[in-house]
Amino acid sequence: MPYLDTLMQRTKSSTQGAPEAPPKDDEEAEEKKILVEQYADVKIYRVPGEPLYLYEIPSPHYKGEEKELINALMDIAIGVMTNDAIVLQPEERRKKYFERVMDIIDQTPELKVPVNAKEFYANAVVRDMVGYGIIDPMTQDEWLEEIMIIGPNRPVYVYHRKYDIMKTNVMFYDDKDIRDLVDRIARGIGRRIDTQVPILDARLKDGTRVNATIPPISLDGSTLTLRKFRKDPMSMIDLINYGTFNFEAAAFMWLATDGMGVRPANTLVSGGTASGKTTTLNILSSFIPNIERIISIEDTAELSLPLKHWIRFEVRPPSLEGTGEIDMNELVKTSLRMRPDRILVGEIRGAEGYTMFAAMNTGHSGAATAAQTVQMASGEFKTIGELFDSAKGEAKTEDGFEYVEMEGENVLCFDKRALALDAGRVTRVWRRKTALDETILELKTSSGRAAELTRDHPVYRLNSDGLMEQIGAGELREGDWLLVPRKTSTCGGSSLSEDAAYCLGILLGDGNLNRDGLNASLDAPELAHAFEAALLNAFGAKAKTKYYDYRSSFQTTCYDVKLKKRLVELGVPEGDKTKTFTVPDAVAGAGDKEVAAFLRGLFDCEACVNEHAKGIFFTLANEEACSQVKTLLLRFGIQSRIYRAEKDGRGKNGPYWTVAVYGAENLRLFAEKIGFVHEKKAHALQMLAKAEPNTNVDVVPAGRAIAAARKKIGLTQEELACRALGVKTRSDVRAYESGVRHPSKTAFKKIAEALKNEFNKQVGESASFEEDVQLLDAKTLLLHLQSLARDEAGFERVASLREKPAGDYVYDLTVESNHTFLAGSNGGLFVSNCMGTVHANSAKETLVRLANPPINVPSIMLTSLNFILMQNRIHDRRKGMIRRITELAEVVPTDEGQIELQNLYEWDPVKDALVRTSANSAYLQLLQKYTGLDKKALQQELDEREAVLRQLVKSGTNKLDAVCEVTQNYIIKKRTHL
Repeated sequence: MPYLDTLMQRTKSSTQGAPEAPPKDDEEAEEKKILVEQYADVKIYRVPGEPLYLYEIPSPHYKGEEKELINALMDIAIGVMTNDAIVLQPEERRKKYFERVMDIIDQTPELKVPVNAKEFYANAVVRDMVGYGIIDPMTQDEWLEEIMIIGPNRPVYVYHRKYDIMKTNVMFYDDKDIRDLVDRIARGIGRRIDTQVPILDARLKDGTRVNATIPPISLDGSTLTLRKFRKDPMSMIDLINYGTFNFEAAAFMWLATDGMGVRPANTLVSGGTASGKTTTLNILSSFIPNIERIISIEDTAELSLPLKHWIRFEVRPPSLEGTGEIDMNELVKTSLRMRPDRILVGEIRGAEGYTMFAAMNTGHSGAATAAQTVQMASGEFKTIGELFDSAKGEAKTEDGFEYVEMEGENVLCFDKRALALDAGRVTRVWRRKTALDETILELKTSSGRAAELTRDHPVYRLNSDGLMEQIGAGELREGDWLLVPRKTSTCGGSSLSEDAAYCLGILLGDGNLNRDGLNASLDAPELAHAFEAALLNAFGAKAKTKYYDYRSSFQTTCYDVKLKKRLVELGVPEGDKTKTFTVPDAVAGAGDKEVAAFLRGLFDCEACVNEHAKGIFFTLANEEACSQVKTLLLRFGIQSRIYRAEKDGRGKNGPYWTVAVYGAENLRLFAEKIGFVHEKKAHALQMLAKAEPNTNVDVVPAGRAIAAARKKIGLTQEELACRALGVKTRSDVRAYESGVRHPSKTAFKKIAEALKNEFNKQVGESASFEEDVQLLDAKTLLLHLQSLARDEAGFERVASLREKPAGDYVYDLTVESNHTFLAGSNGGLFVSNCMGTVHANSAKETLVRLANPPINVPSIMLTSLNFILMQNRIHDRRKGMIRRITELAEVVPTDEGQIELQNLYEWDPVKDALVRTSANSAYLQLLQKYTGLDKKALQQELDEREAVLRQLVKSGTNKLDAVCEVTQNYIIKKRTHL
């Protein structure tokens, strides 16, 4: 064995005097130490006159001859070790290497390893090859949080969970040994550290965080810090037991994090280095309901959540070539496109802070043009520019933005998870002066919906997997499926009657107001009779009708100046109004019956029913009116398309715009909800409504999501086809799942319902669809399918995208609650809460850091923050180093758009307790509003949660998984009860 002979020649002289055993401490030094605690091979001493405890392990301080022998054994082991041992798990790999090294010692007597030192040398080799060298025993100690090598010929320090920072008996005598260890760690994770890149900051495969420095930046030699994380993460019960939280504050933060399912709080955990910020963030995050989609973003992944719908992001440093870096701000922006319910940001240091707060404030950082129509909750149509101009107060300026406070304005918005419509209060309208060459994106859908947005304005897309995602408008591509409102509703209720609404429809269609009154030119006697009756019933006005043979029309006239004035007040223009009229506010803000009557009158005049083209076609030389008509049809769930033509079909030059209603289901809805007085049109519509449905109209392109849910539940395509569609073959389901054909809304509803029923059947009648926790993956997907099946959710392809000049200003809204609104023309589309940590020493300092470089969050955006938890590491004379929540501060917006801080809980250093102040929580008042609970009921809720936590402490339940299971079950039962 030439290889072994060479090694033997190199080590022969140095092994002659190998020690019988590892060296012992000096007896005189031993007498001075007082043993405080001992576990495994660890001894902890108090040394009189020394400020720090001493941490001792069997000292692997190798002398020159020992080191030579260890290196010789290591060289032999490297030469004979096979690859099968390398792929083993760490503990198995250690065991395998130890056995191989012991065999080497036994088979090479010429090394003259003392019998009683075999294990010492074998362990030393294993530590160097598989572990962390002489500090390897420390990495196995679960009581240690950090291991700190500060250079050669200086003791290694450790941070102990019980005894804080301690000096050890371990020391590196040569900087080369530290550098070798650092290099080996860097190679293991594919990173580099050298004179060009003298800093290493990374995470190891086991989660350990490593920071290393080498000369020339570390003047006294190489350094290495390893921060270890517990294999069993701490829970809120641990923090209560340690005195960091009390029961009352813990119950409060549990309630705030959950938000009772309606209004979760935005919380920031702030504090100094190693104060426990990440631990507290992890624990608070475990209170997030299991049904929510969570995205965490960290410099180095440290969070460990017992939640299933959790996506973890970690920043990526530059490659060896200096390329490929992905910073935290980029990941925050990416997460906002993924339809998250919660975003957890591990550390806020720079631009990611601005991005996060922009998301917390408005749900989007983009903007729309002044002419973009916003549909109000009352049903009325207003442009975003009109909203800004209608504000009573003066515009205020901050960081390049103008904003106005709004009162009494509510817009249509939607719940991003349930895809359900809601009303949201507009609190501010913002605008920004555009740059000289700034452009915006004009997008149009296949049905003619249109919007003009900045490229970073978020919209909602159904991706190829059938899942919703939030992306910037600039990321859209032609052919993408956009979320659009399929059916709208309002909370309006104008005093307009059905007869009055019908009159307005007739007049805007084929009538006009003149100096003395009104007249209408109608093509059917039944229309004239209906118009006369409606005028009499609504306004007490008597009209007369005369047939003109040469015109083939019935002229209905009413000479009544007072009536004319009243009609003008209701929104009917005088004179030629064909190209200029809009849907009157009195109609847009009316109930469904009144809107139906208005559309009936308008379509009696201006629509045709084409049996050959199988649709209803409403044509005007008025784009805005057609856009509003298309939107009004959505009140009844009627889908329509709008398109432009240069001629009206009868040879007249345009341009003209046509609203077309296709598809048996849409035609049936029109006949049922609106209908015609015009008998010929009514008959033609009746015939069309009986036709076979067109499956290409009103589809849900989510075949892959259907397939994923079906497979999780364990159904075959044949079984799903039978239970959902009532057919024996799988052809339809296979076509849907493959994307060859998309299911109609009706078919999709049946499929979603069948999957839900099968899920309930499998988990048992006692565990309803909403209550089951164990089958969370299937449940989450099925909840998504249920959302897609809602009547309000529709999907349309992007037909075109083009850049155009932006104009003078771009605008945005701040909408309470859901942070979304319905914007754009021709029916519009939907456009668009967070936790994080930051370094600071007080709640006030936290706000200062957020509002100044490098984070630069405008102070007006800070109003979206609810709570700041201040956490500090404090040295107590009796208890040593302790971690405490020193402030639980609430961020309270003022009427001037600024913020104030009020402490709800403060740490009392004398009592070492977190004490409730007398301040009333603004957040609890907000919860009262959103839950409908009064103050007494909300306090009862807090008391119940506190009782749950007390019971967990009493029972000794402190494992995070177990605590999370109890709190999640509580939330589910509470929501079911509510």
